[in-house]
Amino acid sequence: MKHSLLGRSIAGCLILPLLLITALPAMGQAGKTSERYFIVQLAGQRAGWMREATSQTDETLTNSVELHFEIKRGETGVKISMESTFVETLSHEPISMTSTQSMAANPVTTTVKFLEDGLEVTVDQSGNTSTQKQPLPEGQWLTPGGAKEYFQKRMEAGAETITVRSIDPMAGTRPIISTYENFQQETIEVFGREVQALRATLTTSEMAGIKTTEYLDDKGRMLKSSTNLGGLEMTVIAADKELALSKLDAPELMQSTLVSPKGKFKSPRTVKHAVYLLSVPDGKLDSLPDVPSQKQTRIDERTIRLEVTMGENAPKEDEPGPEYLEASSMLDINDPVVRELATKAHPKHDAPPSVAAEAMRRFVFEHIDEKNLGVGMGSASEVARSCTGDCTEHATLLAALLRAEGIPSRVVSGLVYVNSFEGAQDIFGYHMWSQAWVELDGNAQWVDYDATLGPYGRFDATHIALSVSAMQDNETNNSMIALVPLLGRLEIEIESSK
Repeated sequence: MKHSLLGRSIAGCLILPLLLITALPAMGQAGKTSERYFIVQLAGQRAGWMREATSQTDETLTNSVELHFEIKRGETGVKISMESTFVETLSHEPISMTSTQSMAANPVTTTVKFLEDGLEVTVDQSGNTSTQKQPLPEGQWLTPGGAKEYFQKRMEAGAETITVRSIDPMAGTRPIISTYENFQQETIEVFGREVQALRATLTTSEMAGIKTTEYLDDKGRMLKSSTNLGGLEMTVIAADKELALSKLDAPELMQSTLVSPKGKFKSPRTVKHAVYLLSVPDGKLDSLPDVPSQKQTRIDERTIRLEVTMGENAPKEDEPGPEYLEASSMLDINDPVVRELATKAHPKHDAPPSVAAEAMRRFVFEHIDEKNLGVGMGSASEVARSCTGDCTEHATLLAALLRAEGIPSRVVSGLVYVNSFEGAQDIFGYHMWSQAWVELDGNAQWVDYDATLGPYGRFDATHIALSVSAMQDNETNNSMIALVPLLGRLEIEIESSK
């Protein structure tokens, strides 16, 4: 597969929200700023640092988080940074919050103002700014400062379980439920010395089924946390500023996510039908998404037989919701450059949507002429200008072009088979592609379009869908979280193909 890029390491997109969710802020004093530093380790190797700070005036409390880390995908380094601030009153009423994410060359900044009747959300990338009104978050929730105060009081009261519903700017405007339980005293090493800590098990609504072991000081502040993300261990440890900011050798994360199956394909791009056994060594393998190309049968708790058929005449589906035509920070269909490319890619005004979608797929393959692994996750606006990226950039740009022409679209995260990739042979690599809502074989349905395949065709039966996403602003990371328990654990057997 000349020029196509797959096997994307998704660790960056998955780890970032977890780091920020688990860090409860410190409380500040008027006119002062307090700060704490942490080192971040992935697979036992230092990968970056985090800083959290709190400042207070006579009227407001501001909590800030800053995260920088670097990973390698093969020999290519990827630098990712995220920063956030949350401003609230001293009585813990929300005022505003801002988050800046840079997983590619151009950062995306989202600013949210809390109004009485809703949220004013402004997204800025490369000077392109859009503002929209959104409803207030549902239910009762706490600001970061309010969450810290509540947690401290519950901990001092000796609560056996503490549940906090709060908002983290990095995870969007949807409240996150964090539950701490199984508290025990333990001695750990921090700053090169032994300290007493309160160990707890943390679970969150954003990372269902994934447990984090946290070690807290007597004020409820994190000293250390450890999370097993499938086959990838992540550790965050309190450190001094000098150590946190010192030079590091970025860990290589992509190779550990590749899956070597039992069996192989001689010519994967020509496979029209394949049957797989997917399994995990322990625990439960969750059901896969219902997409027209896949039919799944559960064998037992750990095993699913999956049949993938290209061009399957699927039963009639319900019409997709408005979210599949809307703009978001990742799919800004109002960007003039995106709209210009969409018009250029569309073959002609009377072409049916399925023909237009295929023309756009081929256009995206040609437009992204610098195909490399150095971009973390670029938005459609950025890729439209940079012409650079791998599978995620192909998928997001194609999804945006489709929507700009009125064709509902979404992206799929999953796996695809290749004979050779980054020195590995006959493997499945984590991958992303697009789907368009078009008519196929007389039925309107979600049809797969992989823009990385170029002249090889729109799709083949070596693609395994694990998660689908409308790429809404609150959903971008969440849609990938379903993949976390599979990293380093998923086993695949190719039963048959044709």
